[in-house]
Amino acid sequence: MQSGESLTPRPDGASDAPPPGLPAVSPPSGKLMLQLFLVPGLIVAFLVVAWLVGGWLFGVSYSKEHFLTKLKDPNVEVRWRAAEQLAQVLLRDDALASDGEFARQLALMLEKTRDDAAPAELAYASKVGSMSKDDAAAARRKLEQDRTYIAFLCASLGDFMVPVGAPMLKELASQTEAIDPKYRALRRRQAVWALANLGQNLKRFDQLNDPKKEAVLEKLHASAETDHADWLRDAVRALRNRTKGVGDDMGVGDVLIACSGDKDDPYLRELSAFAMNFWRGDATANARMEESLARLTHDDGAGEDKLADLTDDKEDSPTTDALSALTGGGNSTVAISKIPGLQIRFNAAVALARMGSKAARLDLLQDMLDETYLRQNLILRPRKGGDDRPNEEVISQTLLNAFKAVGELHHLRPEIDLSDLAPAVDALTGSGNPDVRMEAEKTKLVLK
Repeated sequence: MQSGESLTPRPDGASDAPPPGLPAVSPPSGKLMLQLFLVPGLIVAFLVVAWLVGGWLFGVSYSKEHFLTKLKDPNVEVRWRAAEQLAQVLLRDDALASDGEFARQLALMLEKTRDDAAPAELAYASKVGSMSKDDAAAARRKLEQDRTYIAFLCASLGDFMVPVGAPMLKELASQTEAIDPKYRALRRRQAVWALANLGQNLKRFDQLNDPKKEAVLEKLHASAETDHADWLRDAVRALRNRTKGVGDDMGVGDVLIACSGDKDDPYLRELSAFAMNFWRGDATANARMEESLARLTHDDGAGEDKLADLTDDKEDSPTTDALSALTGGGNSTVAISKIPGLQIRFNAAVALARMGSKAARLDLLQDMLDETYLRQNLILRPRKGGDDRPNEEVISQTLLNAFKAVGELHHLRPEIDLSDLAPAVDALTGSGNPDVRMEAEKTKLVLK
């Protein structure tokens, strides 16, 4: 996948290409990503922007010692600002992003925060059913600091180009202990999204020259006698295999497969299909992922009728007001697919195509290239009544995703006849959207 590719809208709604290290395909829905990381980040967004801009203007660089000190600061706001800043800096600083010992220390902080918060989370889960709405909201506010910190640390581990954080992220994605179901679902999604980012960021390691790759590996090896040294050893093995062209998914594929089978959480299935774009193991592991994706192309949307909007619990939170201010009232609508499971099926179809799978669903790719069909089925619905309208952001990105998937499938499986898709591609060369029009022209040339 190329660095400028995308599957669905960026969280901020911008249409330009993501910075290096972001996934080549973007998250399943803008709403979902607000739930995962943007909403917690709004608490400190303005301060972080000012901090980052000041650093860039005056050439300030930040060491891992700087971040570790700030992340351990007893002041909660200092920790949050540092975590959010780190998530930005890692995308641009290869030295920090390839520092396996730094990643190990962040993963240890994540593990400790999760473990320290567990008793309070369990106590809340056991009592919330008998609490009044006000008491439940007050109890949630007490948990919010650790929850936000965990979200930021997850995001940061996904921004490294060395997979030291993969074991901890796998653990979070797999956990089904008896904590609050809404938070458990959210945390699992955050971990899967971070795994998707991490898988894509491994391509930054691929782009290093051989001496730099070897230096990264030697540094990892030298640190592999510390607490959780197994994380470092697993990362060294996976990266060594990667340099040899040998697939090693560190067991991430099996975790994503397990998440994709959660019948109660369609968002988790959607994210899991998305994340499978970025991880490749040996032939057996890849076959298991392919089988899972083929199943997801027939997803029926199970759980959509049961899943409460995660923002409902945040009506009393400062993040809700901040979100509304920054998105121009965007929190007043909800993204809807009129066909249950449609976006899960779309994500799975794209992933299969990009794997060059013989099970690629050309009929789903055809639907993704049908702008009228998309406008009828991918909509924004006002929360307080009013007319539905097409979700232009998601529609545009769905079209772009389809173009990329068709091109990749043709490249990997030139023997597959894609001529039935040509009329839809040709029609989109006249789109009023310049991005869609440009990609349609490129795909048209590929299919000739």
